[in-house]
Amino acid sequence: MKVARLLVGAGADPDPQDTDRNNALLVTAQTGSVAMLREVLRAGPDLTRTNRFGGTALIPAADRGMSSTSARS
Repeated sequence: MKVARLLVGAGADPDPQDTDRNNALLVTAQTGSVAMLREVLRAGPDLTRTNRFGGTALIPAADRGMSSTSARS
């Protein structure tokens, strides 16, 4: 969390993607860490960005019980 806060505070781009076009928001939603998800959301990522499979962060976030956090974004 400390590194994430430092990166967000320094203005790091929240939207770079890996080879499957997953961004930080999607990866965080898949891991299930609500605290990390809030930190990534603070950086202002593109909430509609999709990976190469057409997936967004909303489905894994909801699957992992993050629906109240997802609804606030």
